[in-house]
Parts: sequence; C-alpha cells; structure tokens
Amino acid sequence: MEFCNKLGIPPVPVTEREVALFATYLARRLKPSSVRQYINIVRIMHLEAGLGHPFEQSWLVKTTLRGIDREKGREVDSHCITVLVKWSKNNQFRERVHKVNLPVLEPHPLCPVAAVVSAFRLQGPQAPSSPAFSLTATAFARRLRYLVAGRTDISSHSFRRGGATWALSCGVPGEVIKVMGDWKSSAYLAYVDQIPQLTLDYYRTKMCTNLPTA
Repeated sequence: MEFCNKLGIPPVPVTEREVALFATYLARRLKPSSVRQYINIVRIMHLEAGLGHPFEQSWLVKTTLRGIDREKGREVDSHCITVLVKWSKNNQFRERVHKVNLPVLEPHPLCPVAAVVSAFRLQGPQAPSSPAFSLTATAFARRLRYLVAGRTDISSHSFRRGGATWALSCGVPGEVIKVMGDWKSSAYLAYVDQIPQLTLDYYRTKMCTNLPTA
C-alpha cells in the first residue's frame, strides 16, 4: 500500500510497468526471494478480483526479476553493498569500472549502507533502467553550497579529501586508500600531509572507535 500511495495508484488493477516498478522498489530493501513473494501476492489479488494474471507473459516483469536476482545475488550481501562507478574525475573516458565496497557499520552514525538505503527511500520508486543515484554532480554541489552558506572552505571535493584524511587517521594503509579512491599515484598524500597531528588524533579518537568488528 505504501508503494501505491506514493504513486497515487490503486492496488488493483495494475499495469506490467507498475509491477516492474514495484519489484524494483522492493529490491532496495528485500532479498530476491522476498520480492517474488510480494509479486505473487499481487498476482493472487488480481485472480481473486477476477481480473486474470496481469503480467503472466510480461517480458518487462520477467527481465526485471531476473535482473534483481543477478544484481542482488552478485553485488549485495548481508555485510556490504558494492557500488559500481563507471565514470569519475579519474576515469573520464570510462576505461574501467571502479568497485567500491560499502560495509555495514550499524549502528554507527556514519554507516555508508544506512546512508545509501536512506537515499533510495528518499528517491522513491524508480524505473529499472534508472541510475542508482539520480542526483547529478552539479545539483549536489548546488545543494551543498546552500547547506554550508558562508563557508568557502567546503566544496563537493571536500568529501574526497576528507575521506582520504579520515582513512589515514584511522590507520588504513596507503595502498588501500589508493584503491578506495581510485588513485593511480600517491596524489592523495597532498590532501593529508598538511593536517596537524592534533586534528588527526582527535578524529581517530572520535570517529574510529566503537566500530563493529568483523
């Protein structure tokens, strides 16, 4: 019902496109097997209403479910989410696909998986072909400027710089930081070598403690 209310559609009858959207919506928080159970409930509701099977021969629904099986089974497990970055500042010609593994760190306030799930919920239902993150770099920078109005030392690049600094302060090896940030050289050191040791000690104490252990 939550899905139908968001789209402003009745639960019965629905189109094959709406069923595919519903499956995609569910896949962002449920396992593939659970998604199929919900889709089966939709089928039963239509049969009980005497409307027949609304998507028995639907190529769209079948391919959407197969895609969910493939992607959820390969890229997501109970411990992390894998984000596939096909374009970035360091990969402007799409020469490779950079994989970023986001670990589950709940209940830590900086849990990246919790942040991704929250972003998906805010976006609402999306078409199967939609990108995972619909916010463009330009739109993100514009919103960030609004949130930090008056601060000239914070930009969208601060997240990349801050991530490298935090990782180093937490004792992450340099080679791992290079892989995480998709750096081919040690350019990331330019971000962190000017940070006072006192600041690093502070963040190490405040942000690197109480994280779940493997």
